[in-house]
Amino acid sequence: MKSVLVIAALALSGRPVLGSSASIGGGASCPASQTPLRDAEYLALVGEGFEQIYNLDYEQAIATFTEMGAKYPAHPGPPLDVAAAIWLRELFERQDLNLGKFIAPGYFTKASARKMPDAHRHAFFESLERSTHLSEAILKEDVGNQDARFFRGSGEGLLAAFSYTIDRSKMEAIGHAKKAYRDHRGLLAENPEYYDAYMGVGLYEYIVDNLRWYVKWLAKIVGYRGSEERGIEYLELAREKGLSVPDEASVLLMVVYFREKKNRDALAIAGELHRRFPRNFLFHLNQGQILERMRRKQDAVQTYLAVVRLAEEQRPNYQKLPLETFRYALGRRLVRLSRPDVARQQFLDCTEYSKTPARERALCHLEAGLILDEKGSREKALSHYNAVLSLPRV
Repeated sequence: MKSVLVIAALALSGRPVLGSSASIGGGASCPASQTPLRDAEYLALVGEGFEQIYNLDYEQAIATFTEMGAKYPAHPGPPLDVAAAIWLRELFERQDLNLGKFIAPGYFTKASARKMPDAHRHAFFESLERSTHLSEAILKEDVGNQDARFFRGSGEGLLAAFSYTIDRSKMEAIGHAKKAYRDHRGLLAENPEYYDAYMGVGLYEYIVDNLRWYVKWLAKIVGYRGSEERGIEYLELAREKGLSVPDEASVLLMVVYFREKKNRDALAIAGELHRRFPRNFLFHLNQGQILERMRRKQDAVQTYLAVVRLAEEQRPNYQKLPLETFRYALGRRLVRLSRPDVARQQFLDCTEYSKTPARERALCHLEAGLILDEKGSREKALSHYNAVLSLPRV
């Protein structure tokens, strides 16, 4: 969990920066001098693309950033954002963008059952390589350009994120993450008001300080340093004063607060994010998970059921919630929340849903039977057990 958080932070930080002292559009000698970073139209397009990402409209975001790349061919931002959207789309397809999974030890060290489509993988690396090439072209003529270094570091962060979450290669991810940290930390050493860089640096320091003791001493030997308090402070600074990363910093702070059991703070951010991005059912589910952690069982149950109801009503992008598998997981959670009757309804809906896979259908029949058995309704329970036996062996 710790490593995936920092590389995700660095990967998501590649938006245009307005507060630097040396912007890409700031000098005649810069290869991207015709690509003004402060151009209002450019910034509006970037904002539109990231709003699409946070509302789970990945295809639209990729199209938006691709069009931006054609309009601003010397700018490293658009291809970097295309690559980020492709990566996040893949994580969404794997159902890995989940608060519970991000705090589960070892989750991202296990091999994924899904193989990334070759065309998507090729598009990811092609876009990222183009972004890196454009950043290096700027730095070749303007070695101190802060924005180009920021984008270069963000590209390394995205490579780290991809290596860890998609390829599950921890060592490769660590190498790229360290390069990203150096670029962004160097920016802050020169310009403490380059607030967007605080996000990746802050989370990096938080994570290094939270490494297990037998890893931490090795990390210190090879030059890794970190401070949990400073890391959180930097994240809060990026959220408060960052010019292009407040949403990203908010997401990461929500996860950090959740991990630190600062549940009220985490819940406040989850609610704020859901209001800003109402089509993102993940932020809605996050509220339920946090309420459950706070032992507000009734509120958690109502939140989960509201998400299912909106998915059934085909609310925009809520229909992307895979009800065919989600109902089983939700039913199990409702049992833990001491709501067996509500859970049984989810299991029944699961068995009656035409798209439910055989495995989940069998499990839902079994769980419904167990609930009925505990209530003393043996005959009804047997009907579910017999339904399990009639299904293919899964």
